[in-house]
Amino acid sequence: MFEPILNRRQRARRALREFFDLSACRVFTMRQQILWALACGAIGAVAVSAAALLHADRLAPVDVLTPEIERFQPDYSVYRIRFGWRGMEISSCHIVIYGETGKWTVKC
Repeated sequence: MFEPILNRRQRARRALREFFDLSACRVFTMRQQILWALACGAIGAVAVSAAALLHADRLAPVDVLTPEIERFQPDYSVYRIRFGWRGMEISSCHIVIYGETGKWTVKC
């Protein structure tokens, strides 16, 4: 009928047990929800930072390698731009500019 008197350590353990007791299907208070959201956000930020540091060498910037003009005429011009990553060519794009209409297209 009456609850036994608990000392400070027993109250702390009981509060901790009730906080983590998900089997009782308790509804979290607003404070608990905020704490869980902040804890999960901090864990995610640490994980992203660690992953970025571990893979920083793979995130090298893409370089533009020697753009060249393939055709330069009044009706249309073709420019080729090559992209490289770590010294190798990974892709090239052709930019076609039509002189009469001023329109242009890009094909990679």
